[in-house]
This record gives sequence, C-alpha cells and structure tokens, in this order.
Amino acid sequence: MEYLQTAGIWMGWILIWLICAVGLLLSCLSISGTWLVVLAAILAALLSGPGAPGVWTVVIFAVLSVSIEIIEVLAGSWGVKRRGGSSKAGFAAFAGGIAGLFAGTFIPVPLAGSLIGMLGGSFIFAYVVERKVLLKEKEIVQPVADLSNKAADVAFGAVIARIFMIFIKIAATLGMTISLAVRVLTG
Repeated sequence: MEYLQTAGIWMGWILIWLICAVGLLLSCLSISGTWLVVLAAILAALLSGPGAPGVWTVVIFAVLSVSIEIIEVLAGSWGVKRRGGSSKAGFAAFAGGIAGLFAGTFIPVPLAGSLIGMLGGSFIFAYVVERKVLLKEKEIVQPVADLSNKAADVAFGAVIARIFMIFIKIAATLGMTISLAVRVLTG
C-alpha cells in the first residue's frame, strides 16, 4: 500500500512538471502558459503539504499572470500607436492575431504554422483597418501608395509588439517554472 502511495506522489510531481512544460510550449505560441504554471503551483502546494511552495507563491504567480494579460492587450495598441496608427488598428491587430493563430493550424508546419498565422493575422488585420482609416482621413494631395506604405508600417509595429510579447511570455513562464522548482527543491 505504501508503494502505491509513493507511486501516486511521483506521478503527481511528473504531472506538475508536464503542466509546466506545456505552459512553456504554449507561451512559445503566444498563448499564456503562465496560467498553467499557476495550476502547477497549486498542485505542488497541495502535494507538498505545509512546505514550499505555499499560498504566496500561487498568489504571486497569479498576479504575474494577470499582469502579463494586461500587458498583452496593451502591447498591440502600443506597437500600432508608436508608429502613428489608430486604436482601431490596435484592436484589429489583437483580433487578427487570435484569428491567425487558429487559421495557422492549417499551415503544414507543426507548431510554427500557428505562430506564422498569428503574426500574419496581426499584420493583415491591422493593415486593412489602418488603410481604411487613412483612406477616410486622406487629403487629396496624398497618394494612395503613401497611405498603403503608412498602413504597412503601422501593421509591422503590431507584429513587432506580438513578437515582443512572445518573448515576455516565454521569459515569465520559464522564470515561474524555475522559481517553482527551486521552491519545491528547497522547501
């Protein structure tokens, strides 16, 4: 009976580290894997009993995850506005990234297809919306080609912001996983 209990505990720890690994993989696709590390921290706290990681680890991880979500929503708009784009293009870049993430599953490159789709969707949606906004505001003396170049520049800003967010998510997920491992091993 003691053997089954020990095996169950080991399976629990294996599950925790698999959850962290999946979280890291999702972060590479710009999906918030930090929430999976929060789940892993909760499971680790339950499995380790009164030792580390404790409630504060879970709370800190949850606050960090919420912060990353807020930063992500603001990043697309920041990338667009930094290049002189409209807030409509910022929202379009966010929506396009989500649509592209799912559409990218049809690109026959495992995992990278979704990433390509997400970046492409952000660019296309931001470009189309910004071009429409610029055409409405267009002065008669400004050629349409200049408006297209401006819209492309704004859309490129959205893509840069997306890539920046991927790195932030990977770093946060990896940092949280390492912190959880340290707390478990030293707790």
